[in-house]
Parts: sequence; C-alpha cells; structure tokens
Amino acid sequence: MKKSLVFLPLIAIALTSCDSAKPYDTPYEEFSFRLDWGVQLDSSYDSKTGKVVKTNKVIERKPEEYITTYQLPNLEEIYNKVKKMNPYSYARDFDPFATKHHIMSNPNIDYYLVIDDKIIEVRDFPIGVGTDDKTLSSKGKKFIELVYLIIDTVQASDEWKALPDYEVLYA
Repeated sequence: MKKSLVFLPLIAIALTSCDSAKPYDTPYEEFSFRLDWGVQLDSSYDSKTGKVVKTNKVIERKPEEYITTYQLPNLEEIYNKVKKMNPYSYARDFDPFATKHHIMSNPNIDYYLVIDDKIIEVRDFPIGVGTDDKTLSSKGKKFIELVYLIIDTVQASDEWKALPDYEVLYA
C-alpha cells in the first residue's frame, strides 16, 4: 500500500507536465489560415479567399493596386506542418526563442497568424534569423518554418511579382 502511495504523486506530476492543449483536428477540407507579416504587419495572405496584400503603405498609388488573389499550390504541405506543430499548444503572444537572443535588427518583423480561432503573434523578430538559428526553441523553429514557407511561396508567385514595387519600405 505504501509503495502505491509513493507513485501517486509521481503520476500526478507526470500528467500535469504533459501538454494539455487540445489536438489540432480540423479536417483538411475545412482548413484555412491568415498570415500578416512585415514591419507593421503590412503584408498578408488569406487562404480562404486567396487574397494577397503586398502592402498597405502607399503614397502615390491606390491601395487596391497592391492586392491580388492567389491559391497556394502547397496548401496540403502547410496543413501537415500546422497539424505537426499544433497551433493550440502556442501562447497568443509567442516568443520563438529558447534563450534570450542577442540578435538585433532595425526594423524587426512581426507575424500574426490565425488558424481557426487560434491566434499566434510574434513581435519584434529579427530580420535575417533563419530556421537553423540555435537560439530558437523547438516550437519556435516549427513556427518560423511555417511562416517562412507561406511567405516564400506567396512571394515566389507570379501574382506577387506582378504587383507594383513598394513605395515605402517601412516608416
């Protein structure tokens, strides 16, 4: 009897230390997301509508000249990455670094990702930090790999390239 009493607290500790986030179980057919990125979140992609916004910062042109539509050819690959990372296990204000990072850039990039009803925000991410950066946490690496995959795919498209050049890089 005493031996089993010793194991009860250990089992309770083990159970409470497990990730208690609900699993990501949205079917592929219902999957959609929106990603905003940039110095002031001025670019965005919405997979539900295919709407691409290159920038909101315009001076001489009309804002609608920086908007197009595009359907991602690799949506299933993105969906599989989302399932593996489980967005429900991320805090809304997420710091992707495992340690205090000393990389600084000016300006920094912000990311605002919405998957279903889950929002994940990363603020002040240094420009030039790659997915192989040793200061990223495991979850941070998964998040950054996902947003880089989305952004790289959108920016490689003919639709993105057909949009006018930026009038303002950051202000």
